[in-house]
Amino acid sequence: LFFDNSDKNIGLIYSIIIIVLVTLVFNLKRTPKVFMGDSGSLILPIIIMFFIFQNTLNAEDQNTLKYIFLIFLYPIVDLIRIIILRIYNKKSPFIPDKKHIHHLLNICGKA
Repeated sequence: LFFDNSDKNIGLIYSIIIIVLVTLVFNLKRTPKVFMGDSGSLILPIIIMFFIFQNTLNAEDQNTLKYIFLIFLYPIVDLIRIIILRIYNKKSPFIPDKKHIHHLLNICGKA
């Protein structure tokens, strides 16, 4: 498992699960709403990564490091892909656009 399910962490893990489920319920309605805000959407992954890293320090399972690598693989590949595309098209890599993989998936979902 990713998480150390000791008594000191179990309450926080259940809270995170409840927060994510409530957010999904509000965002899956016909009129989606941003329920968590920037602070919540940034702090939840940090807490989850803290649990994962905490477990890797005590883990006997060496596959945990491979799972963490797989979690970080998507954003790294997407970042490198976008930088290469922007430089190839003679644009600044720092100007935002809608060419990220999650934007392309969102467009496909609306069709």
